[in-house]
Amino acid sequence: MNRHQIWPLPGKGYNLWIIAALATILLMGVPVYTIVTGLFKGPGPSWPHLQQYLLPDYIGNSLLLVLGTGALTLLWGVPTAWLVSTAQFPGRRLLEWLLIMPLSIPTYIMAFTYAGIFDYTGFIQTAIRQLLGTEIQHIDILNIYGVMVIMSLALYPYVYVIARTAFLARFRSLIEASQTLGASRARSFFRVVLPVARPGLVAGIALVSMEVLNDYGAVKYFGVPTFTTGIFRSWFAYEDIQAAIYLSSLLLVAVFLILFLEKKQRGQERFHSNVTVERPLDRHKLARIPAVLATLCCAIPVLLGLLIPVLQLLLWGVSGYESAAHIDFINTVVNSFLLALAAAVSCVLVSLLLLSVSRMRKNSIYHSLMKFATMGYAIPGAVIAIGVLVPFLFLDKSTIAMVTAFGWENPGLILTGTVLGLIFAFTVRFLAVAFNPVESGFEKISQTVDEAASILQASHWKRLSQINMPLLRGALGTALLLVFVDILKELPLTLILRPFNFHTLATRSFELASDEQMAAASIPSLVIILAGIIPVYILNILITRKSRQ
Repeated sequence: MNRHQIWPLPGKGYNLWIIAALATILLMGVPVYTIVTGLFKGPGPSWPHLQQYLLPDYIGNSLLLVLGTGALTLLWGVPTAWLVSTAQFPGRRLLEWLLIMPLSIPTYIMAFTYAGIFDYTGFIQTAIRQLLGTEIQHIDILNIYGVMVIMSLALYPYVYVIARTAFLARFRSLIEASQTLGASRARSFFRVVLPVARPGLVAGIALVSMEVLNDYGAVKYFGVPTFTTGIFRSWFAYEDIQAAIYLSSLLLVAVFLILFLEKKQRGQERFHSNVTVERPLDRHKLARIPAVLATLCCAIPVLLGLLIPVLQLLLWGVSGYESAAHIDFINTVVNSFLLALAAAVSCVLVSLLLLSVSRMRKNSIYHSLMKFATMGYAIPGAVIAIGVLVPFLFLDKSTIAMVTAFGWENPGLILTGTVLGLIFAFTVRFLAVAFNPVESGFEKISQTVDEAASILQASHWKRLSQINMPLLRGALGTALLLVFVDILKELPLTLILRPFNFHTLATRSFELASDEQMAAASIPSLVIILAGIIPVYILNILITRKSRQ
């Protein structure tokens, strides 16, 4: 008899845990249900105008940004990952770590920083005037090509990390075999390594594409109309919720298409090695000129994607640190940290609930539903915001109508435009970020531990609180940290759902930059970057440690 047919013993109150898990899964799907059902209500009054004059730009610009940014992230990420994984050159150890760091800088911060650098009064044009003693034509980067380059500098670490992990993990035997057959190292890279690494690289490009489609701050600041800016325009300028829903549905289809293509492409690729334990690659020492070129190749994305933006922000911050007092900086930091902490705890608790029930009951249908609940990270923040806002407005209006019908005092909006609604939306958006570390932690705990607890008639809560959670301490801490930092950086979702006059570090830095108050905007931006460096540093340690095993 299959042991899963007799184990685990359900225990007292176990059915309540199942009901709670299924109810949570339904709640996590609210934004998708809202967008899909909203399509059947027909387009709003502004839709013909949007469809005729604006939709072609939304589609064209979004597609061009996805393709262009994806290509540039490959250009930045793959060669640098290959060099630091296989070659020995001056500065390799430092560059290996620094190449991941641009991931700590949100695209909207990178965008307004470079806009300031290339402005008439910025460093570039000022230096040229002082050196040449003459005026130059205005350097305009506020266009789709400028935002494409800037996004690639902020997002290429997705490709770099995946490529570097793949190169460190499983390519030594393949390269040795190809070189035995007379292939040069360069030929082995193009004919052997890249084809085998393609599924991982496609997954990295898919992540980059979803981040591009989610972006609002960079494209808004650079004046590039995309689906995300269109959603904001439909909601705030045209006050047409149905048009916003229609645009959200199109964006949702684009995201699902990217996920489908990535999964299909990955599913068709198979890699098998006869080597039981793959040895890490030996780094070969480069000659003097190739070593200098390798150092330059790896230093350029670090310089453009990390050092220059951070240095500019520091210069602005030093010259205008007193402006922090005028933007209520302390209150903004408190709002951001408390909100991020509350939402991170919510994500971790939901992950614990779903995974603990899954561990007790092996069920393929439940497993599929659980994965559906974690798909929010693939959905742009603006889409989730609209998907949350519509049902919340309906619930608030229904509650007000019912309460006033009984002659009671109007309670006002309970969910819409409140911190509670914002935490729920963050939980939907970032559940997967907490889910994956917690799931990995559960996989390291032997099932026999829970079997022994079941035999002793321990309740589900005792198993979770007294056995599993102490063993999951490291995974829970990692999940909290990752979600915390992601929420600090989130912009479009916060802009739509935040309470009135409620500011976070992300919204404050974006608003101040939009008002050309660069010195004031640099202060909250630097806090976001500093917080983002911590998980990126941990990620680099984990990759390096894994490569040495």
